[in-house]
Amino acid sequence: MDKQLQEQIQKKVKLAHQRVQLATEALTVLSTELARGWGCHLVAKSVHQAYSNKRIRCLYYFFATTRTSCENSSILALTNVALPDEDRKYKTANISYLLCQLETAVNTVAKLMDKFTHSAVIAQLPVKSDRSSAALLHLLHVSHKDLIASIHEYRQQLEDLKPVIEKLEERRSRVIAHLDRKLVNDPTSVLSRPLYSSEVEHAFHTLFKIIKGCYWHRGSELVLDIERELSGDFEYLIGLVERDNERPCHLEGTNTLREYK
Repeated sequence: MDKQLQEQIQKKVKLAHQRVQLATEALTVLSTELARGWGCHLVAKSVHQAYSNKRIRCLYYFFATTRTSCENSSILALTNVALPDEDRKYKTANISYLLCQLETAVNTVAKLMDKFTHSAVIAQLPVKSDRSSAALLHLLHVSHKDLIASIHEYRQQLEDLKPVIEKLEERRSRVIAHLDRKLVNDPTSVLSRPLYSSEVEHAFHTLFKIIKGCYWHRGSELVLDIERELSGDFEYLIGLVERDNERPCHLEGTNTLREYK
């Protein structure tokens, strides 16, 4: 291989690596945010179930605050990941941005493989072993048409999720991130459409499916199944609470015994 051709391949491989790196970094950021939100949702759900089953009969303020904070955090996480930035005002790193970066990476690698031989491209791959390099190597051995078809399918799933995303955006914008003035004189009009827990979970599961599908290569694993671990943690905590449910809570620094009812 002459030097000029080698330099040309190196330049194209470097560009492909940069495209893939943008996609993998966006994937890491969004999967972390989604997992955080899912954990918050599970905590809020556990507290709600414990209240419903009358397992909490003290520490009401603590658990009520925990539930509200976790519900709000889960909604914020969902909107951070799924809410489109249609006018690109905030340059949001959302899931639409991720799919755009993935599509660009796939198309860049496809053009690279169309122009040069497989062995010539492999010879110019980065020596270092990281997620981006592993993803690039993986893209050299798969059907690019199938990957583009998957990305189009993910976009359709996001479109189908739009009614729920709109309700999440309404809750975030009018109650969580900002307080709508109508809360003062007409609070019932602020949230005209109820947001159900089943809808929140459906949104999480849909986004999880898309995010997981974007992990194309081995060596990158998305840890989503934290329900068992959180459930175990909560059962331990609620067991301690149940043990003391019938006992009055002593207020430090006084001789007063206070019972939460």
